[in-house]
Amino acid sequence: SLHDALPIFGPYPYTEMDLVQTRLGDQAAGVEFPGLMYIGAIHYDPSSDYLEFTVVHEIAHQWWGNMLQPGYGPGANLLSEGMSHFSTMLLVEQVKGFRSGLELRKGFEARWADGRRADAERKLYLIDGSKDGDGVVTYEKAGWTFWMLADRIGRENATRGMKDFIAKFHGS
Repeated sequence: SLHDALPIFGPYPYTEMDLVQTRLGDQAAGVEFPGLMYIGAIHYDPSSDYLEFTVVHEIAHQWWGNMLQPGYGPGANLLSEGMSHFSTMLLVEQVKGFRSGLELRKGFEARWADGRRADAERKLYLIDGSKDGDGVVTYEKAGWTFWMLADRIGRENATRGMKDFIAKFHGS
């Protein structure tokens, strides 16, 4: 179940999680805070898994963004957003199976390919959200980079290292 899969990077840090469905504006799909997330209904399509993926991504922020907070400056959001996308890839595959995970990864790759600005794309550590295409680099490319790292060094090694990283730097 999703509940059993969530603590892949360490125990869930709160006693509960509240989900509030609201209209956030035309650009936002979800916003999370410790133990609380707001999900916008504006993009909801009952025939797609978009809402479910958004919820998983926002839950992943309990680890990547709340327990482990990135510093301020260029590249900072790659940790929280890229790792939340990576976590979504892992959890969807674990809960829904390889085929669903593959379809999600293909969708992320297509969004990156369609939204990137190859003539202006900067190195990951320079991304600050100020350029066209920075969003898909922050989410999709960074998520894919973490996915490829896990593939390269082995998923078990990668998730163990990430779990240790959170344990060491939790709250800092």
